This record gives sequence, C-alpha cells and structure tokens, in this order.
Amino acid sequence: MITKHSVICSDKTPIVTTLYDSATPKGTIIIASAIGVKQDYYARLAVFLSENSFNVITFDYRATGESQSEKNGVALCSQLSDWGEKDIEAVIEFSEGRGLPVYFIGHSIGGQILGLSKSAVNLKKIIFIASSAPYWRRWAFPDNIKILLTANVVFPFISYIRSDFPIKLLGLGNQNIPSALIRQWAKWMSASDYLFSEKFNLNLSGYQEITQDILSIGFTDDNLAPENNIRELLSFFPNSNSDVKLIDPKEVNASKIGHVGFFNDKFKHNLWEDILLLLKQENN
Repeated sequence: MITKHSVICSDKTPIVTTLYDSATPKGTIIIASAIGVKQDYYARLAVFLSENSFNVITFDYRATGESQSEKNGVALCSQLSDWGEKDIEAVIEFSEGRGLPVYFIGHSIGGQILGLSKSAVNLKKIIFIASSAPYWRRWAFPDNIKILLTANVVFPFISYIRSDFPIKLLGLGNQNIPSALIRQWAKWMSASDYLFSEKFNLNLSGYQEITQDILSIGFTDDNLAPENNIRELLSFFPNSNSDVKLIDPKEVNASKIGHVGFFNDKFKHNLWEDILLLLKQENN
C-alpha cells in the first residue's frame, strides 16, 4: 500500500512523504533525494524494496516537489542545511515511531547532509549512492576547470537573475529549486572542505557521533562524483567503518550508470538485489 503523509519539522514546516508499506516489514528504509530530484524518481526502487519485506519512505525537501507551499517556500528555505537538520531529522523521527529498525539510503546530497541530523545516530545501516564532497581541485583536467566555472560563475550568475534555479534545464535534476539554495551550494563547492569548512558555521558534531557502517557506492562513469570526492566525504565520518564500492557499468552489462542511473529498474536483478541482500543481512 502506498500512502502520503505530511511530516512536521521542528520549525513547524510540513514536508510531504510517501510511505510504501510492506506486507511483511522487517524494517523501514528512508531514501533521501539528490538535489533537484523529486521523490517520485525513487518510486521504482521503493516499490521493489517494499515487495521484499521493507517499508520505504521517500520525501521532498522543503520548497521542492510536493513539499512546496506558501508556508514552506523560499523564505523558510534560505539554508540548504535545513534539509539535513530539520527535514531528514523529521523523517527519521517519523520512521522511528513506526517501531521497526530504520535504514538510510542517501543519494548524492542526501548522504552529504546526513550528519546534520541528530537522530542519524539511531540508524541501523547507512548506504550512500553517488554521494561525495565536491571540490573542483579533486577533478582531473579539464573537468576541474568546468567544475570551477560552474561553481564560481555559472551557478552564482544564474541564481542572481532568477528566483528559481533551472536545474532541470541544465540536466542536473528533474525540478527547479530556489536559487538561494543554489548560491549556498556553489559556496560549499568552492571550499576545499565543502560544507565542512569552518566558515559555514554548521553544527558538525553529528558526523563525529555516527558509528554505524557506511557503504558508499560510486560508479566509474559518474562525472559528478569521482572516487576521490567519494572518499573525501567519508573522511568526515571518522568514527564510522566505511567502505567504498566502485562499480563499472560493464560489470552489470550496462553502457551507462552515471550519477542517477542506479535508480533505473533495469538494475533490479543485480545492483538492487545486492542492496537488498545487504539490508537483510543487517536485519538478522
């Protein structure tokens, strides 16, 4: 059964979640979206997991997707960190209230901001998909120049002339989001320590407190999350036993996976089965 739920964050902002109930649930899996990606993009994976004994929750961050409204628009979403501190936090709390072990799959920024949630310490297992700490110097030439120009010129310029940033037009997602968030994201990407830089004054204590195993899955053809950036992100989870699994599309008879391809159901019988097996092992 698939149902919609409004979850209220600590600052009274509502966000819309979709709950995929399993007939025989062994746990609840949260799927946290990449920037500019609506929750319904993850529906195929959510259905697959729910058919295999896990409840699944997807959600749209405030001011995006189904969580857009006058009450939680740009004015209440001036900080990208709210997505971790308040939105992911509220979804974890909601999931814990269902009385089952809670697992987490973070796609791209969904993994990056996990440590901003104080309840992340309660998760049973953490999996990152194409999640990294992007900084232009960690790309090889000439991609590093492209990233430098994107973060320091393209993103700031477009975000100042438009109130909503055309992520969809640029091929970076399937929805536009408030430009104020893109300006902040560009600043993060311009710092060698990404969001972990002291100049952003974020409460990073949660990253130190996470001790669960983290499996970080990357792809050799993902130009947005190269291996060194993936490993850089994991370095900010110093007390977690983390592991990187880098997959070449050829290993799964695919021509391309890239940054978002993992969630295509053509990978149901290999990549998704591997994730399912891991989660069931952790559940025992």
